[in-house]
Amino acid sequence: MKKEEIQQSIVEFQMVDQQIKVLHQQLNILEQQTTEISSVVENLESLKAVKPKAKAFAQIGPGMSMETTLEKPNEVLMNVGANTLVKKSLPEAQKMLNQQIEEMKNITQSMQAEIQKLMAHAQKLRQDIQTASQQ
Repeated sequence: MKKEEIQQSIVEFQMVDQQIKVLHQQLNILEQQTTEISSVVENLESLKAVKPKAKAFAQIGPGMSMETTLEKPNEVLMNVGANTLVKKSLPEAQKMLNQQIEEMKNITQSMQAEIQKLMAHAQKLRQDIQTASQQ
């Protein structure tokens, strides 16, 4: 391997390494979002037992809540994009969120597979660089 090829392999290795780091960061964010959505699904399940006119505390910011009365505890407003809220029953909301979780799990698996491919490629580049440097 020529000196120019070694330099090219080093640059390629650095680029692949950077891609791996970015994918790991994205994967961590995706896993965190999946956990948060799962928590919301659990919260919706617990709301099924709440009766109309029940008192509750609504969090309005970090460390700040206000007392409220739940008029329709069997309905929620879901943001469906573009700041549009749509009324959904608890089962409908859970179904939508569970679909999101499944989509996120599929994306997570794809990202993990891509990371594995990139790691294998980086390992081969590292070996090629080491072999060429020893010659």
